[in-house]
Amino acid sequence: MEKIVLRSITLVNWYGFAKTTIPLADDLTFITGENESGKSTILDAFKYAYLGDISFNRSSGSSARTVSSYTRCLIDSSINLYARPADRFPTVYTHIALEFYDKLNDVNKILGVIIETSSSNETTARRYIIKNKKIADISFTYEKDGKEIPYGISDFRNTYNVELFDVEEGKERFSRETGLRLNRKAISNYCRRLRSMMTYKPESKIADFMKRYVLEEKEVDL
Repeated sequence: MEKIVLRSITLVNWYGFAKTTIPLADDLTFITGENESGKSTILDAFKYAYLGDISFNRSSGSSARTVSSYTRCLIDSSINLYARPADRFPTVYTHIALEFYDKLNDVNKILGVIIETSSSNETTARRYIIKNKKIADISFTYEKDGKEIPYGISDFRNTYNVELFDVEEGKERFSRETGLRLNRKAISNYCRRLRSMMTYKPESKIADFMKRYVLEEKEVDL
């Protein structure tokens, strides 16, 4: 059976993750921690990068999660307190990179998204695919005047000679690259099911989701 696994996630300027790579096991990874420690933040990053989903997880009680609140790191919505405020960071450059390994073809690939957040908190995102590379082979930042600066969209494209896609084209290409091969409507349905499962709703039918999208076709007792 074709098997493509997620090996790691790199986050640059995504909420409290200034520059972090999170390794994942091939078969099963548990993400544990105290409340507000970043568990949902990691899952939201994956959903946004892979599926373009902006209905972020509210299980912890937060209702202020948006792309710009993640990229600017909104600390307190009641007083508009940001860790990356526009007066100090007119444009914020954010990276979410997913490293996959295709076991059947013995190929590594990176599916990534670059987000530019303007001073007015408008966001522009572009997705890309880099084959035969691991996250360790790519630098998402560069040195300038003694500071480490994340690449913007055009600089990253020019540095790594990658083709960039908008959200709709990107998520279709990502689907094909990871073996799902879903059309836009099917991706929306997949995304809705995944979102329901990740918000811990009893009616989300986790067993049905696992059998439909993850497991081989066989009788499964969950």
